[in-house]
Amino acid sequence: MAWEVLHIMLDAYSLLGVIHTSHISEGDARFPTGSGPDAAFGPLVGIGDDATEVSPPRPPVPRFEPASMEKAATMICYESIGTVRSPFKEVIGMPIQPIGAKGVQGVINIHPGFAEGLKDLDGFSYIFLLYHLHRTAGFSLIVKPFLDNDDHGVFATRVPKRPNSIGLSVLKLVRVEGVVVHVENIDILDGTPVLDIKPYVPEFDVWDADRVGWFEGKASNAHHHRSDGRFR
Repeated sequence: MAWEVLHIMLDAYSLLGVIHTSHISEGDARFPTGSGPDAAFGPLVGIGDDATEVSPPRPPVPRFEPASMEKAATMICYESIGTVRSPFKEVIGMPIQPIGAKGVQGVINIHPGFAEGLKDLDGFSYIFLLYHLHRTAGFSLIVKPFLDNDDHGVFATRVPKRPNSIGLSVLKLVRVEGVVVHVENIDILDGTPVLDIKPYVPEFDVWDADRVGWFEGKASNAHHHRSDGRFR
């Protein structure tokens, strides 16, 4: 009975993808590479009153890594709803904020399966666009941003290399034609996967701020500053 309960537990953990075998040494004949989950385990000495009895082949008790289990439990997957088309084919030399891309036109091609979600979007002047920063790799928690020479925590900056590669831009909405959303002031790399679109509503989204942190005296430089490729 104990083995049956253990087997059920192991099957459940396997479905969750949280069993790790990194602790298994190479060349261990009990764990042949490429075998199925049942074939990967050899015979074990029985557990119970008779310690000398050899039980039928059953999985050993796995060693779980708490950090890996926690990561597996918090993994999130998103589906792209469309793709950005813009004049910017390379990271180097592109604007770092929409304020530095005034008048630059682009389009968002929405996948047909999400077309119905565009209903009434053309009634807004601006939109929030959330997207996947697909040309960045890795991240640092301490960074030197484009507009400053000092180091800052990544969450106090707008740099693209982040723990979750999500970008956010406020774009001018020109028009919606079928599944094509025409925008201006686009500061996004061509081919970027789109995660979401939300309407910009001044009554909701404009707040008087008396603090802008280290951006004080530097934010206006985004009008002319261009990406130098440091966050690729």
